[in-house]
Amino acid sequence: MSSWYTAQAGPPRRWRLGRATLALCVLAALLALPAALSAAEALPIAPGVTVEELRDAAGPWEIRVLRIERVEQQVHLLTALGAGQLSGVEPLTRIVARESDAGKQVVAAINADFFRMSNRPFPGGLSGPCVRDGELITTPRGRSGFYLTADAAPRIEVAQTTGQVLVGGEAYRLGGMNMPDQGAEGSVQLFTATGGWELSDGCLVATLEGGPLRSQGRWEAVVTEVAAPGTARAAQAGEVLIAALDEQVRSALLGAATGDRVEITLQTEPFTEPVLQAVGGNPLLVRAGEIVGADRVRHPRTAAGYNDREIILVTVDGRQPGWSVGMTMTELAALMHRLGCTEAVNLDGGGSTTAWVRGRIINRPSGGRQRSIANGLLLVSTAPTGGPARLQASPTSAVMLSGAELPLKLAVADAWYNPLEFEPEAIGATVVEQAGDATIAVNMQESRLSVTGGPGRATVKLALRDQPEVAATVEVEVVAQCAAFELSPVELRLPVGSSGAIVARGFTAEGAEVVLRPGAVAWRVTGGGVQHLGDGRFRADAAGARADVTATLGGVEAQAQVRATTEVAVEDFSADPQVSFSAIPDTVSGQLSVLAEEREGHPISFCRMTYDLGEATRTRVAYMELNRPLGEALGVSLLARTEGSTAWVRVMLIDAAGARHLLTAAEALAPTEGWKRLTVAFPADLPGPLVLRSVYVAATTGMTGRGTLDVADVRALVVPGG
Repeated sequence: MSSWYTAQAGPPRRWRLGRATLALCVLAALLALPAALSAAEALPIAPGVTVEELRDAAGPWEIRVLRIERVEQQVHLLTALGAGQLSGVEPLTRIVARESDAGKQVVAAINADFFRMSNRPFPGGLSGPCVRDGELITTPRGRSGFYLTADAAPRIEVAQTTGQVLVGGEAYRLGGMNMPDQGAEGSVQLFTATGGWELSDGCLVATLEGGPLRSQGRWEAVVTEVAAPGTARAAQAGEVLIAALDEQVRSALLGAATGDRVEITLQTEPFTEPVLQAVGGNPLLVRAGEIVGADRVRHPRTAAGYNDREIILVTVDGRQPGWSVGMTMTELAALMHRLGCTEAVNLDGGGSTTAWVRGRIINRPSGGRQRSIANGLLLVSTAPTGGPARLQASPTSAVMLSGAELPLKLAVADAWYNPLEFEPEAIGATVVEQAGDATIAVNMQESRLSVTGGPGRATVKLALRDQPEVAATVEVEVVAQCAAFELSPVELRLPVGSSGAIVARGFTAEGAEVVLRPGAVAWRVTGGGVQHLGDGRFRADAAGARADVTATLGGVEAQAQVRATTEVAVEDFSADPQVSFSAIPDTVSGQLSVLAEEREGHPISFCRMTYDLGEATRTRVAYMELNRPLGEALGVSLLARTEGSTAWVRVMLIDAAGARHLLTAAEALAPTEGWKRLTVAFPADLPGPLVLRSVYVAATTGMTGRGTLDVADVRALVVPGG
């Protein structure tokens, strides 16, 4: 695996090294990494900062790791909000661009806290604490968080912010800061311009003296307006809104007069020093060097941790069979411990999991694109931009079949790894050492290296023409043929109508992979129902089709198979089906009924789940419990329709080891769509036999959830005979 990081987070300094300017392609690259995590190569991207791309075939898992040396003074972490306020959710790349436009040199970023995904009534509201540059944005409410204190020391704590608000001599307990649904009886809530929401139930508007509000301290303010119920009011810069959920408290507040003095006192325990940055997370994963996080559900994950030397930020991709299946909290905690964390906490995961480095998303978000999020953790460098000091090339070595071409990824950076623009003509290539009959040609304009003849070896030196000391080398070995040849996977299983690839790989006798020349592999397909699309890509055209594939390289053959799935009925709800209802938490209500109707001229039986997920303050789930055996299925399909709610529709699997797997069938199945067939592909290599535990609807904080889910004609996708 190779990844290149481009510098798009603000204009890099231009160094005139020739005639036409070529925009910077890349900063650096990770070379192919072995499956073992300990064998990963750490790539520097800023002073004291490295990035690793790890693959563990046991999952499989794709893992991205940022390591930040705590003693490094030229980088620091920053909390950043979508659109600069809680109400403005946006993708991580836009959050980065916003901070870059403000003059910050952002070198890396990850998503942060759980948040409201609904558009109403308070989109972007965070679940946990948030502090930016010392400003207290949301209060922790006893929820865990990742904190940086005034001396930039990291801490993971389950903190609690308490306080008192005096209005005209009347004392009120603080219920929350920019947390509209929080507040015990008799308490008040504070809202600042960073929240960005309008209140319409009535509030006091006060001008804050000596703001912004912070994790600890005492502030004074003056009431400048009494906003009556029905008057929409949002806080402006320098203002604080004082509101209450309790009608009795709200009535007392609205009895205040303009000019009344306000006193606000805040304290955040267990901190005695000011908090500079904070994001929320849950649950704790590692505490005092011991693993504490545990569950059995796999999802994409984001996490933050540290030890006495470094801060460690991690993403794990998920919900993508064959690429990365996600981790349970147990697996994530073990990973953070394995990476060296003595303290670690889980951040928001699922479709929010995103990692950005030097202008590029380096993971694969599970939804196929970035999700708009409420906040992120950004790594900012204050290192000055200098002249060219590093020329980086990837790969640094290669074994090539005669006639092959090797794309070269090149980058110019200063001594602090800041990317610089460069021109291809500014880099010269020289073969400094050569043995054998190979001929090496380097096309700098197209950044590629080609070989003919051979066998032989050569060292290619790349250097800036005006600064030859800024150089890199590429070691090349040319071979006439491969000693070994293999196909992966040896059995490609495809749902009907889908396509996939079989990858051909050649190796030397020592096990080094060989770069193949175009057209070096000849493909032959025997059997019907499968079509070769070229270059090892195949499409399944008929249910149950099976075809043998033979690939030939230099007289050596390798075999594989392509097999198409077929559908097997699992449940049609026509004969007294055994189904039951369950929910989490117990405030969720619902019931099941089996009904029948005509669909496309034919009778259809289905199970209807009527549910009410209750208040939109946390994750709530309503389950249609099925417990149907699926055997060694590769996926499941079902007919579904909804009325009322647009909550997520998911399925829960139980594998042979008893582990649960939660897979999304539809993120928002609209009532207007009517009956729709939903197909869910299972993660690769699940230990079978599998059981379809349930079909369910789920809603997170801020998402409404009341309606019906109809399910019919449940089928398993299986490969006949295996």
